[in-house]
Amino acid sequence: MDAIRSVGLFVAAGLAEIGGGYLVWRWLREGSPWPVGLAGTVILVIYGVIPTFQPSNDFGRVYAAYGGVFVIMSLLWGWGIDGHRPDNYDWLGAAIVAVGVAVIFFSPHRLFYFFFRTSPVLAAAGREAHPQADLLASCGRLAPWVR
Repeated sequence: MDAIRSVGLFVAAGLAEIGGGYLVWRWLREGSPWPVGLAGTVILVIYGVIPTFQPSNDFGRVYAAYGGVFVIMSLLWGWGIDGHRPDNYDWLGAAIVAVGVAVIFFSPHRLFYFFFRTSPVLAAAGREAHPQADLLASCGRLAPWVR
């Protein structure tokens, strides 16, 4: 269920970012009236809020995966709205990006931790993960008075 929700949020964010950016583009580059630019700006603010609804708390992973979705949706927007049909290299790049999104956002590292209570890296080193203890140890190294 989280995967379906994540994909839906990525699509909503893509539509908001590309649509808002497109309206600002039309206003600044093509002479559309200022309300078009204002609408685009409001939509871009909404775009900034949408990713906060992702189930993951990892900002970097969410935005990295979204970047791939943005690339694919931009090609589709250009084709559907502006009539610029992607060529074979665009499709190849989109496929590569889609694989990257899947690896970044839907990789099994979360499942590995769920079942084994450690990360693949720690498992290879023969250690167990103790997130709270690791956090406290890190705080102690950064600020010795924190224990």
